[in-house]
Amino acid sequence: QLIIRRTLVRGKSGRIQINNQSVTLKVLRQIAPYLVLTIGQHSHTLLGNAYALSIVDVHIETSLLATYNTAWQAYQTAQKDYKACQNAGETLSEQQAFLDFKINDIGQHNLVRDEDTQLLETKKQWAKQAALASLYQALADSLGQLDRMYTHLDQTLAKAPTDPDSTSLIATIHKQVSHWREPLDSLLTQVLQHSHDPPDMAIIDDAEARLDCIFKLKTKYKASTVNDLLDQLATAQVTHQHSTQQD
Repeated sequence: QLIIRRTLVRGKSGRIQINNQSVTLKVLRQIAPYLVLTIGQHSHTLLGNAYALSIVDVHIETSLLATYNTAWQAYQTAQKDYKACQNAGETLSEQQAFLDFKINDIGQHNLVRDEDTQLLETKKQWAKQAALASLYQALADSLGQLDRMYTHLDQTLAKAPTDPDSTSLIATIHKQVSHWREPLDSLLTQVLQHSHDPPDMAIIDDAEARLDCIFKLKTKYKASTVNDLLDQLATAQVTHQHSTQQD
């Protein structure tokens, strides 16, 4: 036995009870088609209801229902296949877009195999050359100061009075100056011969910028060397070509 009670109150939502148990309007709508068959102008809208469909199924031929079920299953399968193909196409398009970006991103820099190793080695050589240039310049400055000091000593000794008390001291100083002057000149000549200009800073800046660019690419694509980047580029090009042919 099923007793449905619905109380409507002005200005309020009212109450619905089934066998004295409060339920929602949604529950009432779900069980109503099993209790009352409504025939009217808009009764066709009830054909989506499971109960109404069961009534229709009883009054049609079994073969027709089987044909419909077979066609419906085929339609459902075709819908799944279509969505799978659609998703696969979208995935393929995303992969092609990424490959296009990767190929252009790496390829535009015209990388050369072992370029990063060569640049680092060249950078070390430039740093060594700059250090040597700084060292030789400092040596030349120091030896130049000594040369000017000995020149000043020579000039001072030439003007010294012939005082018997200072003659011996002046002679000793002059002897020491003469003793150091020749090797000093020789050292200064050798330093100047080995001195060379420091490397061009513009070239160093370009190399630094190139190494920075390579470092960013290696970080982006998780590569350890330029050779790894070039291998990834080659793989991306082959994969892109293959996927384009499939498309």
